[in-house]
Amino acid sequence: YLEARLRGGELLRDAGKATEATRLIEEAAAAAKGERDTIDAEAAVSLALIDEKRGDPKTGVARLEKILARNPDDSRATMLLAAIEERRGNWQRALAIVDRHLAKDPGSVEALNFWGFVAADHNHALDLAKKRLQAACALDPGSGGLIDSLGWVYFRGKDPAKASLFLEQAARLEPADAEIQWHVGESYAERKDGERAAAAYQRGLGFNPDDRVRRKLEDSLAKLTGRKVSGQ
Repeated sequence: YLEARLRGGELLRDAGKATEATRLIEEAAAAAKGERDTIDAEAAVSLALIDEKRGDPKTGVARLEKILARNPDDSRATMLLAAIEERRGNWQRALAIVDRHLAKDPGSVEALNFWGFVAADHNHALDLAKKRLQAACALDPGSGGLIDSLGWVYFRGKDPAKASLFLEQAARLEPADAEIQWHVGESYAERKDGERAAAAYQRGLGFNPDDRVRRKLEDSLAKLTGRKVSGQ
């Protein structure tokens, strides 16, 4: 019952109907039978994503913090809290949240990947980021997302040869991932291969990325071609 309504709320959220999605999930959580802490946690995760979608991530953060105050080991709420904090600019707090999670679960591939990728994105502790991503790749070999993250660390660390090796492999494994295409494009641009960079950016835009990735692709393409970025 609850799972079906959570899925319905997700569809409403994606359709831009935040109020209807919130109402559906709150009513479903109130009526659902089972372990109350589990029900509340599942509802909070869905509601936090709705809050973020409608431009109110602060409320989403508060929901998740309330759940974690009751159950600090809830990995899904922990990782979503870190993700929302990172997306709203609080990347250092996001890393601290995941650090605490890794202290309890050092083999969490999701946490290792998140920490390594976000750290690389901000040129922070690149050696530790690399070690954590290498550990994640050893635990889950062949993952395009992990290989991409490791390539991004090498890119940020000014090692274009290794960066291209990993990023191109990630693009072969996950050819429809727009953010990976952006990373590949950045590696080509760094090597002054404008034609291949532009092609990668265009491929990424063709996969209907979310607003955050779309802006990265458009800005990089505009910079590459010498056009003025929209809105500037």
